[in-house]
Amino acid sequence: AAALDAASRRLWVCYYDTSGDSKRGRAWYSCTSSRDGRGWTKPVRAARDSASTDVLWEDARVYSYGDTIGFGGTTAVAAADGTVHPFWIDTRDLEGKKQEIFGATLP
Repeated sequence: AAALDAASRRLWVCYYDTSGDSKRGRAWYSCTSSRDGRGWTKPVRAARDSASTDVLWEDARVYSYGDTIGFGGTTAVAAADGTVHPFWIDTRDLEGKKQEIFGATLP
């Protein structure tokens, strides 16, 4: 997901990132920003807890979110006046077969 903050002139991009898990079984929804599209800030994890990559891939396959090369599901980011609000699905309640949409505020 991507959003442009017109006030700060920063392009924000948020995505599921498996950095930190050598087996790539866990992903954290993370965000980075750029003023020119070439240099990017160090990614910041918007999600404290990780999500299962198997569940995220299954969402893409079963629910056909139009994401044939990556994780599916509901993701978004809004940015304005120097504040960023990413949104992502959470997969912690798998026994209840529920997925919730989480959000955060990043400075």
